Amino acid sequence: MSNNLERRKETLKAVVESRFPEKLASGFKDHDGTRWALTPYARERIMELTQHIQEYRAEKVDSPLPNGKEKVKIPDAEGVKHELDPDDVIELSKLGADFKDAAEDRYDELLEAVMAAETHGELNAIDVDRGWPE
Repeated sequence: MSNNLERRKETLKAVVESRFPEKLASGFKDHDGTRWALTPYARERIMELTQHIQEYRAEKVDSPLPNGKEKVKIPDAEGVKHELDPDDVIELSKLGADFKDAAEDRYDELLEAVMAAETHGELNAIDVDRGWPE
């Protein structure tokens, strides 16, 4: 394989690697059309709340949300805060996990295509901007 092809593969691989966190940060839409970002902070917060809810359902803690709250405020991708009850948090967690899983699948698919490409034409056919989950 030529050095030029290898350089192009490395460049395209770097583009794919940058798209993954961009797609997570751009987020997903819930059933009401609200867009939720999957930034590291947002993922961590939802996971903490989901864990607390699960502990409540397992009768390990006294309330479904921290500090005895009935609802928590969570910012969407635009920074607008929404009040969510435990069921909303669980649904958001499920949607976020599905979105992240689909984004990881697309990431892996693109990296495999880049690494398997043996010609410039095959590299040209890889569209790193299409096929990501919305």
